[in-house]
Amino acid sequence: MLKLAFLVEGTSSRFFEQLRDGTEDYSAMGLSIVSRNETLGLTLVYRNTERICLIAGKQVATQERLEVLGLAVGESIPDGRPLRETIDRIVTCGGFPVLAWAPGKWWGQRGRIVRDFVEASLSCGTRDQPGRLALGDSSLRPVGWPEPAIMRTARERGLPILPGSDPLPLPGEEQQMGAYGFVYEGPFDLEHPVTSARALLTGDPGCIIPAGRRNNLFQVIGRLNRLRKTKQ
Repeated sequence: MLKLAFLVEGTSSRFFEQLRDGTEDYSAMGLSIVSRNETLGLTLVYRNTERICLIAGKQVATQERLEVLGLAVGESIPDGRPLRETIDRIVTCGGFPVLAWAPGKWWGQRGRIVRDFVEASLSCGTRDQPGRLALGDSSLRPVGWPEPAIMRTARERGLPILPGSDPLPLPGEEQQMGAYGFVYEGPFDLEHPVTSARALLTGDPGCIIPAGRRNNLFQVIGRLNRLRKTKQ
């Protein structure tokens, strides 16, 4: 089974770029690059056994304090711009935008903004082509926590829902990577991972099957408390 990871970094992070350009060398840990055929995609091998395709991406905070992920994006996208402008900028860059769920950010006024935006996106497309947008689920949505109504509506009308592990910027959070994600059933070209990933994201949403497990409520509270303490 091929493993695919979207490495979504903040505007100031350059890990993917450093790995691709050889600035950072992880061969001592058993990680080697076997293909750099595309600027925004790498094919890696771990200890000569596991093959991993890594796709670059950017995380953006909008003016409305919502979180947008730009998958298959390499250039920096400024924080603090309106949601529509941010989405348009990602698409212009050739990326795929994901409007990501996060604790508390889809409630109240911001929740209404999300619902209005998704409804507008759905109305611009058809059931077969609902618009170039996905919604992101997170391991931080506790097990048993109801799926947001707009997420159910989007799925029913053909918008892809992308589950993600959503590690926080804390030591030890790297262990969360891959704990919650999806299984994809379909073709994938190892030599052109970015092209294949774009086809996956814009293809049949039914081929994206959630896999792994979200955190329970106590795990979520613990992770968020650790993050809060770093900001005090």
